[in-house]
Parts: sequence; C-alpha cells; structure tokens
Amino acid sequence: MDLKILCLSALLTVAAGMKAQQQESAPEWPDKNKEIWVGVHDLSPINISLGFKHRVGEQWFMSYRVFNLAYSTSIQSRVFNNQSVRYSVNLGAGIEKRHAISERLLFFHGPELAAGMWHQNADFTDDSGFWSNLVTTTFSGTLGYRIGMLLQFGKSGFAALHVAPALIYSESSTQGSRQPLVKSKQLDFWFYNNHELSVGLRF
Repeated sequence: MDLKILCLSALLTVAAGMKAQQQESAPEWPDKNKEIWVGVHDLSPINISLGFKHRVGEQWFMSYRVFNLAYSTSIQSRVFNNQSVRYSVNLGAGIEKRHAISERLLFFHGPELAAGMWHQNADFTDDSGFWSNLVTTTFSGTLGYRIGMLLQFGKSGFAALHVAPALIYSESSTQGSRQPLVKSKQLDFWFYNNHELSVGLRF
C-alpha cells in the first residue's frame, strides 16, 4: 500500500474519533517525559528519520528530528556510464499538543520549522554520444503543521504516524560538464507529501 495513502487514511480515522471525543484528557504515562524514535518516509529508496521529544507541559512536547535522510545510487547502463548518486537530509524543530482519544491512543498536532538539502550527481552519455556530468543541489526551508496519532503499547513503546501540510521555499542550482550554471527558486505547498511512520520508546 502507498505510504502516503496509508498515513492519510489513518489520520482521517483519528479525526473522526476526535470529533466524537467529548472531553479532553491528559496523555498516559505522565511519569515518562522523553521520547526517541526512528521513522520511515518512503521505501524506495529507503528514506528514514530519527527524532527526540521532551515534555514541556502536561499536554505539550518539543520535537527535534533529522528526516528525509536518504542515500541512493542507480546504474542505467555500465556500457554508456549512465549512473547517478543522490542523497538528502532535513533538520526540523517544533512543538506539539496532545489529546487522549482513548487509554492508549493519542492525537497530536503542532507547527514545525525545517531546513534541508538534496543533492544529485549524474553521469550519462547524451544523444550525440558524448559523456556528460550533471550536478543538482537544492536547499529548502519549510514551515509545516504536523498532524498525527500515537499508539502506546507495552511499558514504554509506541508507534506513530503523521502528515504535515507545509509551505516550502527552495533554491536549486544545476551545472554540467556541457551545461552552464542554472539557478531557480520555487515556492510550493504540500498537503501530504511530508509524512512519516515511526516506532519509538518513552523514558
């Protein structure tokens, strides 16, 4: 199943549960104030995140994470030396508020600021038979709003998922062995492209 569709469907289910919730209660595990987790954004190529949260109020947590952490290589043709290397990383910090839907299920939401980088180095043979190299680097800044749910299990384990509608500003530069430097700027709005499934521990 597409990871984005899975996240979006689950969050719609939680939203329905929130609407039926008549009173707000504090999360479980009030004695555990910190969390660490590992998450996944995409499976091909594998794209992971690592994060840490700590409680700053009865229902409030600060969040810090490294996400869109990915590295991949591809070889289209060894004969024509068509290959590429890609890697990316983002750093984010935010705050979230939590609402207990049931004894073990929590709904959370809150803003997040992030900055990131994506890089690709590609070698290929063009239509004329000449070898070329093309390097593209993109830097981005993101203002997002994370919306998700967290399922507690065992004494300190949890699984969580979220989507994060976000406003993203990016600047890119592309230059090749046979192409002059080209720069571009872009402003985008993503609804559910920024998503994450994760598992972690509270302590």
